[in-house]
Amino acid sequence: MGKFSDAITHFLDDYRSADQAGDRERLLLLFAPAFLAGDVNGTQAVTREQFAMGLDLRARTFAAQGLVGSQLLAHEHRSFGPVLAMLSTTWSLDFVRLGGQPVSVVTESDFLLHVTAGAVQVIAYIARQDVGAAISEALS
Repeated sequence: MGKFSDAITHFLDDYRSADQAGDRERLLLLFAPAFLAGDVNGTQAVTREQFAMGLDLRARTFAAQGLVGSQLLAHEHRSFGPVLAMLSTTWSLDFVRLGGQPVSVVTESDFLLHVTAGAVQVIAYIARQDVGAAISEALS
């Protein structure tokens, strides 16, 4: 289990680093060429190309809303056989309103990971809430 845990820790480090640096290309490589994405509003298959467009839109939207950072608050994983794991995460998305008031939005998400000796890739991503609606509500 140690190597499995190490691989997931490395994945999380890469994910956070790429996300915080705005390194879209590195972030894209952490996801399978096609993966399942879902939230409370539904689920769909997403290609890396579609995901890239979504990342760009998310970056512009979050910047306009005053995002100043994000923090991983908690995570745990559970393996499903030799190459699959479910990684559950809790994040804080930190915003500053126009008047300078800080606002944090806590979100929870799950990643179904394919873990091999060479790489860890997301094959499914599930947000446990409508993240956009949660942010809009918190900022209103």
